Amino acid sequence: MNDLSICRKVLFSLPMCYAVSQLHTPQGCYGVCASEGKGGCQVYEWNAPDGQIPVWQDAGGCMSISQLEADGTFLAVQNFFPGFDAAQACIVRTFPTQEGWKAEKWMAYPYLHRFDIVRVQEKRFLVACQLCKTKAFRDDWSSPGETAIGELDGDRPPREMRPVIPSLTKNHGFCHTVHNGHEVLLIAGSEGLYEVAVPKCPDDPWQAVRLLEREISDAVTVDLDGDGEDELVTIEGFHGDEIAVNKLCGSQWQIVYRFSAPFAHALWGGNILGRPGLLAAYRGGDGALLLLRKPEEGWQMQHTVIDRFVAPTNLSVTSGRDACVIDASCGKVQQLVRYTLSLD
Repeated sequence: MNDLSICRKVLFSLPMCYAVSQLHTPQGCYGVCASEGKGGCQVYEWNAPDGQIPVWQDAGGCMSISQLEADGTFLAVQNFFPGFDAAQACIVRTFPTQEGWKAEKWMAYPYLHRFDIVRVQEKRFLVACQLCKTKAFRDDWSSPGETAIGELDGDRPPREMRPVIPSLTKNHGFCHTVHNGHEVLLIAGSEGLYEVAVPKCPDDPWQAVRLLEREISDAVTVDLDGDGEDELVTIEGFHGDEIAVNKLCGSQWQIVYRFSAPFAHALWGGNILGRPGLLAAYRGGDGALLLLRKPEEGWQMQHTVIDRFVAPTNLSVTSGRDACVIDASCGKVQQLVRYTLSLD
């Protein structure tokens, strides 16, 4: 059996680094990383990450990033600061120019936490998840958030946002993924985990179905046992301390494995070096990044520690046949760190 090799490289330092994503352009692939504080935002060539290009320097509170145009133009949340200080949150449109990158306000959206641009045939839709509607103080959850969808007006914001989940307390988890071959959105909050199927035609309705009826912070899909049916991996509770693997048994989801993960915050599932795998990271305790795989028998998952004491907040993953590359925003050490997994 081949041994797993882990190569660790610090790409650059960024105060309170948080959001991390990729931009795919005709000129190549770029990475982008932004601060949840006022530490700015940097773009870097994915294949040559030693040089960075500043995107903005005097702004922050970035929770999410989504590419808008083929030239690398992207949308990003700004002004969602730690402590849920997000009454002034907005989406900015960020685009390359001959003089460098420029960001301009695109749409005001108080308490917007996660979002994405979803394409249905020739049309594009903004899917926006508000953590809440308003707050009087940090732990005020009396005004639930919502998840709403609107068709873009060219490259301009939607003229109307229509709720698909009109009320969701602690509307935190969002994953644009594939579930058993179908493009879906997973949206998680206090009332449970919802799945919204992306329609085949742009005029078809968007509908939400609740899969789990307990508080979930985040979720991903991955077929860990290779039976052709995806499992749901969930962070239990809001910024919870446990991660669970849920398997559909008949018509009911059942937890088949769970493990401790203090202040769990990042999940990714998919094929890693030829086998199904789960990447999980947490911000509390020893702040670890883990690789989990299912053994041939049973559900006692095998854990491999990729790193400790880095407290990753988000992951950008490129998994190929010979290597799995993980760019992790490690807020505790205020660095963007690249881990390359391969087999010796």
